[in-house]
Amino acid sequence: MENHNSKGIYIHIPFCLSKCKYCDFFSIPCDFSSNSSNKNNSFFDDYIESLCNEISYRCTNLENEKKCFIDTIYIGGGTPSLLSAENLEKLIKFLKNSSFLEISEDCEISVEVNPDDVNQQLLNGFLKAGITRISCGLQSMNDKALSFEKRRADVQINQKAVNILAKWPKDLSVDFICGLPFETKQTFLDGLDYVLQNLPNLSHISMYSLTIEEETPLGKEIKNGTIHYDYEFSDELWISARDFLEKNGFEQYEVSNFSKTGKECKHNLKYWNHEDYFGIGSGACGTVYNQNGEGFRWTNVKNVKKYMDFWLNKGSFKKFSSYETVFTKNQNEELPQECEKIDSEISSFEFFMMGMRKISGISQMHYKSIFHDSLPQSFINLCKEWEKKDLCVISNEETYTLGKKGILFLNTFLEKLLLDF
Repeated sequence: MENHNSKGIYIHIPFCLSKCKYCDFFSIPCDFSSNSSNKNNSFFDDYIESLCNEISYRCTNLENEKKCFIDTIYIGGGTPSLLSAENLEKLIKFLKNSSFLEISEDCEISVEVNPDDVNQQLLNGFLKAGITRISCGLQSMNDKALSFEKRRADVQINQKAVNILAKWPKDLSVDFICGLPFETKQTFLDGLDYVLQNLPNLSHISMYSLTIEEETPLGKEIKNGTIHYDYEFSDELWISARDFLEKNGFEQYEVSNFSKTGKECKHNLKYWNHEDYFGIGSGACGTVYNQNGEGFRWTNVKNVKKYMDFWLNKGSFKKFSSYETVFTKNQNEELPQECEKIDSEISSFEFFMMGMRKISGISQMHYKSIFHDSLPQSFINLCKEWEKKDLCVISNEETYTLGKKGILFLNTFLEKLLLDF
């Protein structure tokens, strides 16, 4: 278990050259990169400065003089690889040199990249900036699937990225989406096999089931019948792919994530272990908890101009005496965000909602360390019911996990649990 006093930082880079059909994340399609013109370089510089100002404001420990201990930093998007290496270096250097932060010596510093942005110069810049982990969104090795979803990269570009990433000396993860239209069992397994054969340093794979969001272009096409989607085939394909990865040395440790031993994504474990993380950047979400397990959550404005206009004006910032105040007010002016208090009941349910995603499940000891109480009887009773169906494993009344069989029915489990909350 990670140190509950340590915190993570998520930094959102909400820029994309184009929007994929299935994407429901906050991002802004744009037609530039940080290398395209001085004007655009200035824009990215201003965004980085805005990030640094927000970090200064949110991460200063207002309760005492101790530094805020950070052991994971995750730069996601959008497309972080649109930033220049100099932008990233400035951002990481700011974090490491900040007087109010203590960055652990083994801090996991991840950055997401699109395959069409990958080149040796970029990787060299990542090493110089201090990046320790790359996550590359390949998504598929099938040209029809990639083209239909309006991915910028085709198979040839993906292969080129793989050849370059094979030289990356630190942790490496790739993303695949299982069940894209035009994907077959053969093409999908061949794609996984390709990266396993050509990335000797690959230690982590995120394999997501395609989520159909109604408001995305793909969701609308499926709803109006423009394209047929076989949900049953998608589920069967995911199970086949899971078995394939496990036969090749990758253990499932969460619903959609597989890794070599000891190479789990430490930052994502922050979410699943109910730990603090600061959300930085336009559209980013962050959550911090108090000693009673209650939480405070904010989501930054999904408007880059409003975000930058506020955070570039660093001269007006004022320190307050509590996290609650600092996250809601700035000299009696609302911060550019939506926020909510998370009471103990909601926080407790979120503990199960996120913790049961892990193959390791949750423990009595961990729950008590957060909520100072025993696990709810309703949860224990449900686990015992599922144990009889061979869909849950209970170890000495202390550890509860759905295991690899039960986790396929995670949503059903949580729906039943919610009825008793």
